[in-house]
Amino acid sequence: MKEFKRQILIVDDSPNNQRIIGTILSNRNYDLVYASSGKEALEFVENQTPHLILLDIMMPVMDGFEVKAELNKDPKKKEIPVIFITALEEPENKAKGFELGGRDYLVKPINKLEVIARVKSQLLIQDQNTQLVVANAKLQKANESRDKIFSVISHDLRTSVGNMRNVFRFMLDGMLDPIADRDIIFDAEITSRHTFNLLENLLYWAKSQQGNIKIHQEIVDVEEALNDVFDQETGSAVNKSIQLMKEVSPGLKVWVDRITLNIILRNLLINAIKFTPEGGKVEVKAVETNTGISISITDNGIGLSKEDINKILQKTEAFSKKGTNHERGTGLGLVIVSEFLEMNKGLLKITSQMDKGSVFTISFPIHQN
Repeated sequence: MKEFKRQILIVDDSPNNQRIIGTILSNRNYDLVYASSGKEALEFVENQTPHLILLDIMMPVMDGFEVKAELNKDPKKKEIPVIFITALEEPENKAKGFELGGRDYLVKPINKLEVIARVKSQLLIQDQNTQLVVANAKLQKANESRDKIFSVISHDLRTSVGNMRNVFRFMLDGMLDPIADRDIIFDAEITSRHTFNLLENLLYWAKSQQGNIKIHQEIVDVEEALNDVFDQETGSAVNKSIQLMKEVSPGLKVWVDRITLNIILRNLLINAIKFTPEGGKVEVKAVETNTGISISITDNGIGLSKEDINKILQKTEAFSKKGTNHERGTGLGLVIVSEFLEMNKGLLKITSQMDKGSVFTISFPIHQN
């Protein structure tokens, strides 16, 4: 693998000064390039962006201050760290350099240890600034996803709770008959279950964001875990006339946290039912592989595009879309699946074809127990 080198542009009209600075920095794993005038330096920066510029002030035709002023006209070039080199120690000159955005000063005659320390310091600051920019971008993205999730959740909760409230009100007013209007009551029960699942996801997600989720891994019987999830979601499948199928290798065990496994499986099964049309099929299969335990949830639903799959796997944003019966989603379920899989050292794989269905496969490594 090629070693990464920081590029430093040394700008000085004196070949002797270039040689001295170059010698000092030559054994420091830097890519040193040189310019003998301000014009030459600006031409170089037009094609490449060095990590640092050591810029002499006293040069003919165009001095260092003028070079920095030209760099400042371009927002990207303005951010290149500049250390001014000068034989003048007057406060006015230093003030002018800092006003132009210079990061530091080196005073002639050049001191070896000072050059090394100041260059190293500016490159370290640049690294920290880069990390800060990346962190801020991630934070902004996370905040956007959070705001989107909360917006959808607030709408879903109001709609779901409002519908259930109407059903109860109609029953109390004698406008609904428990037998004749069984379908309406059945729908209200499914709505209450989905609302409960939404609130539970929100609770666990909030805890995970605060670092309050403590997992306790143990030996879990896979078939028992799947039976629990099937019992919870059979009503949703029946409501859409979806056939639920399950195939588990006998005696299959997995080393995992029982509670988070239930949440992972339930969310994946809910998604499969949600995106499968009425009369469709959802099949869950669990097997032991050479590397661990694999559980796949296969549906013959609407499928996912490559772009949607990338959004889910790369966790760049909360992914949500309406189901086949216009069921709304927040994207929170898949966010939690990813986070809880990571806590259990599990992996998620997705394969899909548009209008043919999807396969969500989770896998857990073999544990010595």
